[in-house]
Amino acid sequence: MEIKISEKKEQPLLSRTKIRGMVGFDSVTPSRAELRQKLSSSLKVDEGGVAVTSIRTGFGERKAVFEAHVYSSPEELMRTESIVVLRRLGLKPKKAKAAKEAKPAKK
Repeated sequence: MEIKISEKKEQPLLSRTKIRGMVGFDSVTPSRAELRQKLSSSLKVDEGGVAVTSIRTGFGERKAVFEAHVYSSPEELMRTESIVVLRRLGLKPKKAKAAKEAKPAKK
């Protein structure tokens, strides 16, 4: 897996850096967890402070465009990112759906 960062934008009010780039791969599109691990090692930051927000692949291509946020600390990530992104990263559990009560059968 090869990562090329095309844009880095500091967002000091949110204590993060927005990163856009391209990732090349051989077989399947890398998961958010794999991309998160590779980004943290290439940027030399804590993996807990990296949130991959999107991965987009063109049909039949062996490359994908990604967007990620790199926070100063994992606590900032938990405080700032949306619940949807936290659930996709596996940092916040999904809510269990309430079991529907059995309705009595009409005769």
